Parts: sequence; structure tokens; C-alpha cells
Amino acid sequence: MSLQTTETFMQDIDSNMARVIDFTLRSFQEPLRLSQIASIAVMSVSSFCYHFKKWTNRTYIDYLNEVRVNNARYLLIETTKSVSEIAYECGYNSKSQFHRQFSKKEKKTPLQYRIAHQYQ
Repeated sequence: MSLQTTETFMQDIDSNMARVIDFTLRSFQEPLRLSQIASIAVMSVSSFCYHFKKWTNRTYIDYLNEVRVNNARYLLIETTKSVSEIAYECGYNSKSQFHRQFSKKEKKTPLQYRIAHQYQ
């Protein structure tokens, strides 16, 4: 592969990943499938997973969960919505899945997080 071809390839990867990030930030509340995301990146699922991890140093699923948890953190502090409402609004299929992912990232349950940040 020539230098120019390599540069073009890398620009395409960057452009495709930018589309994926944009789509994720607009659609994280919905159920997302890797096949759907890979098609946005114009790649196979395995190729997308490889390039996304190389580009971001994390898997797409880790990135998606980070986006969802960040949104949940905001909603826990800024609203009075229930934890269940927030879980579903952030794209989780179940409250237990939300608790697991939130606790993994924050080292606290969503309710503990809300209480800790209530008076700050």
C-alpha cells in the first residue's frame, strides 16, 4: 500500500469513526447493535471492533456504556426521576443491567451516587 493510499485509508477510518461517535451520542437511548454500528462505519463487525478499539483504546460497548452512565450521572443529580426511569431513558433494557454498569464505572449504586451529590 502506498503512502497516499495509507493516508486516504486512515482519513476514511477517522471519518467513519466520527460518524459512529455522532450517531452514538444522538442514539444512545435506543437499543444499538454492533451490526448496525458497523454498517454506519462501512465495515464488517469484526473490522469495526478492531478499528474502534485501536482508535479509542476501548471497545465500542465500553464506550456506549460510558456515554450512557455519563448521561445517567447528570440525570441523577439534575432531576428527580426514579432510578428505573433513568435506566430506561439512558438506553438500558433493565434496571439490573443499569445498576451493574453504573456501579462498575462509579463504584457506587445510582442511589448512593444521587445521595452523595445531592447537596453539592
